[in-house]
Amino acid sequence: MWHCSRGYHHVLNTLILGGGYLGKRVARRLSLTDTDSIALTARPNGTLPALLAESLPAFALDLDALDPPQLVPPWRDYGLLYLVPPPRDGNTDARLSRALAMLEHQPPRHIVYAGTSGVYGDCGGRWIDETAPLRPDSDRALRRVDAEAQLSIWCKSHDCSLILLRIGGIYGPDRLPLQRLRHGRPIVDLAEAPWSNRIHVDDLVSVCIEALRRPGEDHVFNVADGNPSSTSRFLLELAQAYQLSSPLFVSLREAIQRASPEGRIYLSESRRLCNRLLLSSLHLHLQYPTLADALARDPQIMPPFLHTPP
Repeated sequence: MWHCSRGYHHVLNTLILGGGYLGKRVARRLSLTDTDSIALTARPNGTLPALLAESLPAFALDLDALDPPQLVPPWRDYGLLYLVPPPRDGNTDARLSRALAMLEHQPPRHIVYAGTSGVYGDCGGRWIDETAPLRPDSDRALRRVDAEAQLSIWCKSHDCSLILLRIGGIYGPDRLPLQRLRHGRPIVDLAEAPWSNRIHVDDLVSVCIEALRRPGEDHVFNVADGNPSSTSRFLLELAQAYQLSSPLFVSLREAIQRASPEGRIYLSESRRLCNRLLLSSLHLHLQYPTLADALARDPQIMPPFLHTPP
């Protein structure tokens, strides 16, 4: 059932909760096929108008509303891609709790949850696979750990398979810190800069779709390109590619003192994500395994002077 020519399952009818940066790209990719039925939600005062303007099958859902509309999936047999971030406060994910309560009487067969590698906390720069213990260092990470726990319990009680994606930083079109470079904000000295992990949004879309192809399978995957570097190194590579002035360096201590509360979290955590299980289990070949590959081949982020004239 649902076998495609490659021998994998077709994506089930797919409900995407969260029609933002990632959700709309997954919906676009799925809408190009003749076999996939999709629907996605967005906040009415957020991306909903833009999704409708693209003729994507979107409808309004605000999981923060005091009396949100009922969530009625348009199919009996479907998969769920959950992309809604937790609230900004507290240690639990109340948005996910509301969504799962709405789906009680029509649960999906399969859920793919887009989470964060922040659940591992600070790992001192060590390589981390999916067996590493969860050691959240912030309320933000605690909310993500709570979401994973909620989903694990709910899926077991509803005979629903679950794939948890622990994702590194996402970059791509409109997600490059070029303004930061143009404003000359300093970066952490390379010798002190913590390790960080990234994934190009196009590769992340492929991960989400391949995970949706596997109803009946339960997995946890680290999602990154497998080539970690520090944010400082990432910024320097961007500055060189776009021919911008290299930023000034400051110590890690000074950077933490200057940073916002959220920025301090990133500066105090260092880890390298191993993606071997992801690539082998989903049979993936990443299009952009490094930033250099993306800058050379993705026309949407390629520096303008590298574009070939028509």
